[in-house]
Amino acid sequence: VVLGCFLLISMLAGCSENGLKQATAPDQNYSVMLDSLTRLPVSDSMEFVRITRQLKKYEAGRRFPDTLKLRRVEAMASWVRSRKGADSAFTVYLEAYDEAIRSGDSILLAGLCFRMGKWKLGEGSNRMAQGFFARARGIYDDGFHPRELAKTILSQAQVLRELSDLDGAQRLAMEAIRMVTLAYPEAEAEAGSAFLTSGSVFADTHADSMARVSYKKAFQIYSAVPDSVGMAEALGNLGLLYRKSNPDSALFYYNQALALADPNRYPFESVVFLYNRTNLLSDRMQFDLAKAGYDSLLNLCRREGIYQGIPRVLSGYASIASQSGNNRQAIALLREARRFADSMTMKQVSHWLMQEEVDALELAGDAKEALRMLKSLRKIDDSVLNINRLRSISELELQYRTELREQEMKRLRSRVYAVGTIAGLLAVIAGLSLGGLLLYRQRNRSYRLLVRQYEQNRAEEKRVRPPVGPTKKGVSPQFPNTPETPGPEMIDTSVKPSREGDDEGDEDVEVSADLYPLFEQLMAEEALWLDPDLKVEDVAGRLGISPRRMTAVMRSGGALTFLQYINRCRVDHVVKLFRDRAQDPIRTDALGLMSGFSSRSHFYRVFKEVTGVTPGVFREIASRQHAD
Repeated sequence: VVLGCFLLISMLAGCSENGLKQATAPDQNYSVMLDSLTRLPVSDSMEFVRITRQLKKYEAGRRFPDTLKLRRVEAMASWVRSRKGADSAFTVYLEAYDEAIRSGDSILLAGLCFRMGKWKLGEGSNRMAQGFFARARGIYDDGFHPRELAKTILSQAQVLRELSDLDGAQRLAMEAIRMVTLAYPEAEAEAGSAFLTSGSVFADTHADSMARVSYKKAFQIYSAVPDSVGMAEALGNLGLLYRKSNPDSALFYYNQALALADPNRYPFESVVFLYNRTNLLSDRMQFDLAKAGYDSLLNLCRREGIYQGIPRVLSGYASIASQSGNNRQAIALLREARRFADSMTMKQVSHWLMQEEVDALELAGDAKEALRMLKSLRKIDDSVLNINRLRSISELELQYRTELREQEMKRLRSRVYAVGTIAGLLAVIAGLSLGGLLLYRQRNRSYRLLVRQYEQNRAEEKRVRPPVGPTKKGVSPQFPNTPETPGPEMIDTSVKPSREGDDEGDEDVEVSADLYPLFEQLMAEEALWLDPDLKVEDVAGRLGISPRRMTAVMRSGGALTFLQYINRCRVDHVVKLFRDRAQDPIRTDALGLMSGFSSRSHFYRVFKEVTGVTPGVFREIASRQHAD
């Protein structure tokens, strides 16, 4: 029996999987139109509108993978960016973000959050990027998507590095390395990105030897994939390490990186490599070539919306001015660059801009201002760049690797235990089902005979029992020829004895109809539903009636029971709090407890039964409507 149940479950699972694959298989026309949208010229706006409408119509009628939907959004954003600029292109992501919230597609929502965070990180809006990455990470973590989760963690590490939180950036980088190298070794691209981020943090803390090892490991991983952009980033970072110690090697690495990365396809990476090479030309006193390089870099950053490169370009102009002897102009350019970096919360860039400004002030002879800035800079160095943090980074790496092995063993044991438990439960269910089926078939005949005999006895009893006429209030009915103490065979169990003090049916309905407005007024004025321990006896006592009468009162007022009415009042109060902007800092489950729900699970279950959506989705929709 157990073997048969397992075979049946396997067949059903296979059929459902095949059906799901057929249902989610993308339509051929959709893929063709998506490719045409990717290759669409910038000038053909009518064709763009037609293709996008047709693609959305396909998505509305069929189920498509989230990867195809993300490709469609990216293609639309790329076309709009080429025609109208970066701000208009970001609006495309915002519209897709709203659609994903309305449809409840969490994986698509996470993918959009990740790409929007990358967009804001490229613009230098680090705080906004951090918020988008945090939401994407929460969704990927709940759904157990290791590759996407590793990418999101690495992006968070890049944000923390821009905000000068080197300890947090290194911790996240080690977490990503732990995830992709031990638990998911097939995620090679994510592993390369993790080593790149870790090497950058080591370079920021002046641990050049550890940074060099990380960059070379990343280059080896990207060479095996192969990934030309990843290889270029590793080479460019190696060139940055050799900039002061060996300029010829640095120039070699920069040229190799630019040869691998196409500026038309990868503008952001090309900006970094061009900037580093131009700085090297400036160090070699080739000022004309360096100034021309900075000019092209500034135009490229503004055209592509890479705003975080602008402070670095201004720093390059300041370096040329300082080496040419114009220290005042260099100071002005450095201060403008630092203000720009501070406006985008680029703390790491602002830190080394302060160091360059101190050097420029010393060259200009302004010792007082240089000393003031140097004191501020030393405070930052003491809090961020110290030897204790370097030691903690190495200890965290070893600790994370050890904890990962222990967690993997625990997870494996729990999975084996879960599979065994499920198999045992299935065997027990199959045995009970078979026994119940046999017992049912055995007793089916006797059960029918018992039912037939019971119906005959009831019919005979009704035929023999004399009719009972209506009675007045307070007068007992008279049964002729009935003994004073009837036996058990004389008692009709289908008729419930009346309670002392009950009113007649008509009076009960009329009185209950009069009490229902008083009940509503009491609930509206005193908000008794805010009490999580509220019972029907409490409300009945306030109205001066018995708890049994409350059923008639609720029936006279509508189709809702007492409990349904109370839950509706609580849900309405929660919705009112959701739409109050002053309640935004308060958590969703806390608002539910404030509205009278006894627990978080009770709150979520009742809210979804009443509104059709979860409280989190409803609150997000209300927030978006308020913003619009």
